[in-house]
Amino acid sequence: MDSKNRIPHENYLKQQLYELIKTDENIFDFIQESSLDGLWYWDVEKPENEWMNTRFWTTLGYDPSEMLHKSSAWQDIINPDDLKVALENFNRHCENPDIPYDQVVRYRHRNGSTVWIHCRGMAIRNNSGKPIRMLGTHHDITQLKQAEETLVQKQNLLRTIIDRIPDAIYAKDHQARKTLSNVADYNNCGFNSEEDVLGKTDFEIYPIEIAEDFFTDDQKILMQEEKILKKTEKLQKKNGEVKWLKTTKLPLQNKEGNIIGIVGIGRDITQLKQDEEQMAAMFEETTRMNRLMSGREDRIMELKKQVNNLSLQLNQGIVYKSVED
Repeated sequence: MDSKNRIPHENYLKQQLYELIKTDENIFDFIQESSLDGLWYWDVEKPENEWMNTRFWTTLGYDPSEMLHKSSAWQDIINPDDLKVALENFNRHCENPDIPYDQVVRYRHRNGSTVWIHCRGMAIRNNSGKPIRMLGTHHDITQLKQAEETLVQKQNLLRTIIDRIPDAIYAKDHQARKTLSNVADYNNCGFNSEEDVLGKTDFEIYPIEIAEDFFTDDQKILMQEEKILKKTEKLQKKNGEVKWLKTTKLPLQNKEGNIIGIVGIGRDITQLKQDEEQMAAMFEETTRMNRLMSGREDRIMELKKQVNNLSLQLNQGIVYKSVED
């Protein structure tokens, strides 16, 4: 880029703001009260002394006029485990300024609820590099944490549901690699956990002739946006066990409508298939027996006819002999 077109690293407005902060306390108060959920300044040399601004306490539900500017004031209401982590990070940061003082901690609100705080700070050092003060900020991220917890709960509920469904449910990415596999699906694959199949293609799971059939259908979905609906599929594990599934596969799309993978569900119809095969075998055997019995009946009728004819001939011979006598 030409030097004439480069954006200046320092802007004159930034310099003006710095000067205003130095000369006008109202500017500093506006920044610290409107953009932060807490500001604190700690005397590292006298660690019992710490100034916390008004927002620090109101965010936590306390009256600032009732709270002392002592480090013990906030240490009494922070989660004990988080306090331990915060102090460990403080010590590490003081020893090495390249290690940031940055963590998420839990405070006890005055009403008993939990407030999640993103706490950051920096050590102010003297000419020899020794920390003498600590400046820090608070950002209330409780709503974000609650949203995350709600999402986790919904994900756990969804996962519980799909793992309890007897049908195999799975998803694949654009390279036909498994990205989701419920209990029924990975059991069908011959594995004991989802981790065993994630990232694998069907060629790594099934015999090649089975995998090729699955791959052909997958490509129709990924490349031609086709749908596979209630197709009877033969599934064979590498141990030779055969299962039959009634499978539906659909394209998986992102919010822009682009195909990014496949979602599938397969219902185990092995028992139904076995019953059908057994019934077909029984029907074939019955037909064979009927044909055999039909042939025997025809033979019996022929024998009866021959016997009757012989009897008739014998009777005629006896009558004829009697007349001669």
